[in-house]
Amino acid sequence: MSQQALYDQLIELRLTAFLEALREQQANPQYTELTFEDRLALLTDHECTRRRENRIQRNIQAAAFPMQAAFEEIDFSPARSLDRRSILELGQCNWITSRHNILVLGPTGSGKSYIASAFGNVAARHGFTVRYQRTSRLLHALTLARADGSFTALLRSLAKTNLLIIDDWMRDPIITTRFHITTRLQLLLRDFKVYTHGRAIEQRGVRHESKNETHNPPRRAQTACQWTQAHRSDQCSGCEYDCG
Repeated sequence: MSQQALYDQLIELRLTAFLEALREQQANPQYTELTFEDRLALLTDHECTRRRENRIQRNIQAAAFPMQAAFEEIDFSPARSLDRRSILELGQCNWITSRHNILVLGPTGSGKSYIASAFGNVAARHGFTVRYQRTSRLLHALTLARADGSFTALLRSLAKTNLLIIDDWMRDPIITTRFHITTRLQLLLRDFKVYTHGRAIEQRGVRHESKNETHNPPRRAQTACQWTQAHRSDQCSGCEYDCG
């Protein structure tokens, strides 16, 4: 097989990083001192690294973060009262695989969205799929999807996401019918989420138009960025949120 035919086959197999590394080896005589297995291992590692980096970038772009937030740049100044040890532990993303949620509490302008985006960014770098949604836009998208017949497809798309970030959660009262709110709460109270909330949770509830009742969702944290056990549908024996 000619060299050009080999290059063409690597391109056809979409092994572009492998091809780049191969050309580098061919141009550098120092690689001739390595065994065939060592050279092949270097080529394979280069391809795997490139694919991993591309997957991370796709995850970050698909998440649609409102800002570029790096986990390493979170401000731990004393005025913010953030527990550095807890935040760094959460940065390992074990809470996602352990089926926990995070609730970020704080007044307007305190950086809740930045922290939530930073958690999402580090989750994407750990290989998780992430989506960032503002509560109002998410509910609006659900309403439109139900009207145009794409409601089920949207729910399936969100259900496949490893981490769903819901910003401005319960900032304003949600007024809707009982049928719609049951479906939406089943979605919004799924596992693997980061919520940001600017007020005490007891001050905001969900209003049903039909009976004008108010039901507060379960309180998820006492302090900012404290991880808690999720309200999991597979462990629910029947509750007001119709999880079963």
